[in-house]
Amino acid sequence: GAYSLDGKQLIPVEYENVYAGGEYINAYKSNGTTIFDKDGKALDTKFSSYEKLDNGKAVVITEDGQYNISDEQNKTLVGDGYVYIEYFKNDLYIASRNDYVGVINSKGNTIIPFEYTTIQKVENANVLIAQKIQSNELNVITQDGKLVNGLKNANYIVKDKYVKIYSDTDFKYYTLDGKETTFKELYPQNGAYADVKDGKWGLVNSNGTPVIKYDYDKVTEVVNGEVCVLKDGKWGIYSKDGKEIVEPKYTSYYSDIEALGEYYRVPSTDNAIPVYTGTEK
Repeated sequence: GAYSLDGKQLIPVEYENVYAGGEYINAYKSNGTTIFDKDGKALDTKFSSYEKLDNGKAVVITEDGQYNISDEQNKTLVGDGYVYIEYFKNDLYIASRNDYVGVINSKGNTIIPFEYTTIQKVENANVLIAQKIQSNELNVITQDGKLVNGLKNANYIVKDKYVKIYSDTDFKYYTLDGKETTFKELYPQNGAYADVKDGKWGLVNSNGTPVIKYDYDKVTEVVNGEVCVLKDGKWGIYSKDGKEIVEPKYTSYYSDIEALGEYYRVPSTDNAIPVYTGTEK
């Protein structure tokens, strides 16, 4: 059965299984399933799941297990064949069918073609990240349904001000609303910025003059006046004016790292690697 958090019985304890479907509760017995609302009222409905949205519509699952979008009169609005639908913003929905993912609106119009392996929301941002796994291509989808080209063989990270898509040979920055930008525009006070030319990375000042020559496999952006540089699989640390602080000697499985004096910071995981500076841990 089911109880509210204050101990009120909503559904009698007499069913073989009870599970949630959005705002609905499905109570199963061998002779059939009864659908209840969140207050325990039995419903005469063709939906097994109902998720009310702030635009007056709802994402529903029909009796045959297919996803759809309904209006306030519980009329379904898009065609059959969707195995997943998730609301994004501004009448845009992530949808899946025929093993591919795209974006539709509540009229069933395709906004982003069904040619992606995954499309996922980005926490604390108004964009989606769309991935084609065959090429590991990552693109950005804005809240207006615009596709912004990203990179192939790429990964992405999200920071307070931006989304970064990066590969071994290139990188792109986007605002949290999906506008392509640069690190210089985001942090004009930094005075120096990672750059890549002919497959090699360096650091340039605000005028574009190299501060660290294009001789590295990766250079991070400036944090607290320092950068990390990667050469022949080893990380080192430089100041933003090109002074070597630690020669390239650290090994790390992570590319999202930041310099901290003679140390560097890596993401916090159970498998984080110990970091050494000289004889100090």
